[in-house]
Amino acid sequence: MSDDESDGAPLDDRLLDGLSGLEFLLSASLMPDDFDLEALASCDASAIAQCEACPDIQDRVFGLMARALLVFAEAEASGALGPGEYGLDSQELHGQFVAMLEAEMEKVLRTRGWADPAEFQAALRDALAIGGGSGGAGGEEGRRVRRGAAAAELLELLDGMSRFEPWAEAMKRLGRELLEMRGAG
Repeated sequence: MSDDESDGAPLDDRLLDGLSGLEFLLSASLMPDDFDLEALASCDASAIAQCEACPDIQDRVFGLMARALLVFAEAEASGALGPGEYGLDSQELHGQFVAMLEAEMEKVLRTRGWADPAEFQAALRDALAIGGGSGGAGGEEGRRVRRGAAAAELLELLDGMSRFEPWAEAMKRLGRELLEMRGAG
């Protein structure tokens, strides 16, 4: 059936391949706590710009984190924001982070045979709907369960990376640590 296959690969195989690629991407060091504070703090504006212009997603995210660290440290030093409060600039930075991840995810999906992210999302929703598998025999049942579990894991990773507050709290903490590090030096 043409809806189930593209480029000769069955939909289940394409979905699992896409899920695998995205899971690999999203399990890379991309969150604030994944980066070394001293390495982030040692970047000047030129190094940050150079990192953000790199083709590698981890380098680009590192550059963004180094730039964001300065914004969060400045906000922490001013004392203007209380617990759970964030400036518009921090929301803009998180938006840039999410946009960077989304663009990279689309790139990964294209390399895995998914030209249209909406098509992948529809297949992902279907996998979650039948992930527990009702019916089907042996291998087919196992494949349905496997793709449903992989889809759920991917969504958990995406949720953790796209939520603003955990990201911003980690950046605020790094900003405070940077201020302490510089105050001790």
